[in-house]
Amino acid sequence: MEIPPMQANFAQLIPIMQNSPSTLQAAFFGWMAWLFALIATVLVIVAARSATPVVGGVCVLVGIAESVITILALKGTEPWSAVFDSLQFIRVGAVMFVIGMIALIVAGVRCLVGAQAGRYASLETTPASPSAA
Repeated sequence: MEIPPMQANFAQLIPIMQNSPSTLQAAFFGWMAWLFALIATVLVIVAARSATPVVGGVCVLVGIAESVITILALKGTEPWSAVFDSLQFIRVGAVMFVIGMIALIVAGVRCLVGAQAGRYASLETTPASPSAA
């Protein structure tokens, strides 16, 4: 009995999507989604431990790139209307995946904003030089 793709879980989608005419879609369901999840997890941990502007910038850029690639991979060769119609079938795993990408972008923005705020705070707390009276 064949499961319709809209009712399949991620593991069931892998063999279905291997025959996709979209190589991006086949790669996403084959290995890319797992790589994205690993990268997002590592970068969020690094951002939490080292709130530098460089880490923040990397997190934001990687989060946006992963989001765009994921949307294009999910779309595949289908028209956008079919993608929007299928959103009603989204599963918890997909929601968690999207939350992970959002968390990556938020962690990056927090690093960037925190580094900027820290720079201004250090300027404000610098003692003034004593004046010769």
